[in-house]
Amino acid sequence: MAAPTMDPNSWYSLSIAGDSSSLLMSTNLFSRSGTAGATFFASAAPDNSTQRWQVFPLNTTTFVLRTQEGGANAFIGSQPADSNGRIAPLMLRGDVADESVFWTIGGWGDGTWFLANGGNGSAYHLARNRTGVVMDGNVTAPQNEQRWGFEKGRAIDDERYSSVNLLGASLTASTEASTTPSSNTATATSSASASASASASAPADSSTSPTHPSSSSSGLSTPAKAGIGAALGIAALITLVVLGLFLRRRRTRKQAATAAQDKAYEPYQVAHYQDASGMPGQRGEGEIKHELGQGSEGVKYELPQPTVVEVDARGQERPAELMGDVGRRS
Repeated sequence: MAAPTMDPNSWYSLSIAGDSSSLLMSTNLFSRSGTAGATFFASAAPDNSTQRWQVFPLNTTTFVLRTQEGGANAFIGSQPADSNGRIAPLMLRGDVADESVFWTIGGWGDGTWFLANGGNGSAYHLARNRTGVVMDGNVTAPQNEQRWGFEKGRAIDDERYSSVNLLGASLTASTEASTTPSSNTATATSSASASASASASAPADSSTSPTHPSSSSSGLSTPAKAGIGAALGIAALITLVVLGLFLRRRRTRKQAATAAQDKAYEPYQVAHYQDASGMPGQRGEGEIKHELGQGSEGVKYELPQPTVVEVDARGQERPAELMGDVGRRS
């Protein structure tokens, strides 16, 4: 049976075996440095962004699936089998995805569908496992947990979901839409064209694990970068101001210390005075000047020291001289 005709401009709800009380959902790319997310079943909330799926056709049999919550660059795929052989689906970012994001949709013949991906091949189908999802290796009909239904919902009308940038291939959906008076939902027939030479057919037995994020992956947003730059600029300005104040204060202290040192060692001043003869003279380093204050008038008496006193010897008698040859009396 041929694959279903899917409208790339509509959201779909994905359920199992007509059980509309539980719908497949996905998270955003919260894990592995923003390259992976989770997918599982939750209580039905068709208008919740986590349960709105776009089924984007690459050709008549192969599709990629993404949610409004995960964004235009997050696709459901699968990771390699664990030690128990269990293969769990997950959400992968487009630039690190592998062939498991390419899904083939085939019919069971009762209006429900099975999904197989290019990473695990036709030997595995996407299946519900309680509240989770797995790639089930038992594909013999009937398999109730592999019977998928697609319920069409609101129109997408978002330019971001009009193309796919995946594994080096840029795919754009061209639509011819018509709007009926009873509904504002656009219906369309679509075709996908690849701008890169990539085959949309799914290999049967290839399985690769998600690679690490490429160096060109998105980092900080422009506002965040601007904020960091402004903060660094302010910090640098504050540092310069503090440094300037510190240098100025240091210079002021140095000048004050130099002035105090110069004042402590003033040159020796020579005092002038008059000696006892009334002649002007100078007091040397060994002489002491004594000043006596008298009352409030400030009269000062200077006693030069030492004082030289000269005595006139002209009026004194000369000493008597004795003859040395006078004989001794008998």
